[in-house]
Amino acid sequence: MRSAPDPLLEELKKPAKLDPVRFELDEDEDEDDISTLDDDEDEIVQEKPKTYGFIALTIMPKTNGQFSSIALQATLTRNHFRWGAQKLYHRHIQDNPTQPILYSVASIAKPGYFDQSSSQTYPGILIYLLLDEVQDTVNAFEKMLTSARQLSASLHAELCDATRQPITTALIQQYRTQAKAAMKAPLREEEYQEW
Repeated sequence: MRSAPDPLLEELKKPAKLDPVRFELDEDEDEDDISTLDDDEDEIVQEKPKTYGFIALTIMPKTNGQFSSIALQATLTRNHFRWGAQKLYHRHIQDNPTQPILYSVASIAKPGYFDQSSSQTYPGILIYLLLDEVQDTVNAFEKMLTSARQLSASLHAELCDATRQPITTALIQQYRTQAKAAMKAPLREEEYQEW
């Protein structure tokens, strides 16, 4: 015996017809503030803001060594990095922890953060600049590159690219171009002080 078709299943098999979205206005909203799409109107497409990503360098111990947490902590602190958000070390504008972060240092080993209470060792560190988070990306990159060179020298380590290959002049130039492309409005003069 054949059972009668289930009306709910039959309804689900039909192609869905989407109705335009309608919003009810609150008392304090104006009707001109809300837009809707009808079937015959052109679709409104909002562009996502362009993101520039980040620039990253790695600092690797020579001869497959490890950085001790004590040596790493001392070197980072001496070079004006402050341990903070997400258990990472950060360099701030004017080296002031109340100012925005310029760039940060993470461990290359998972989970990436630093445990200050342990005598852990680290196979390398990553220094990175989030280009969308900084106003003056060109100067921030130059400062990050200088810091990376200083950290490498202090730790008797090798400055490498994000793939852990020795850094090249061509790659540095490519990063400078990337930082310039991400440049926003210049920083105020007081933000340049003591860089």
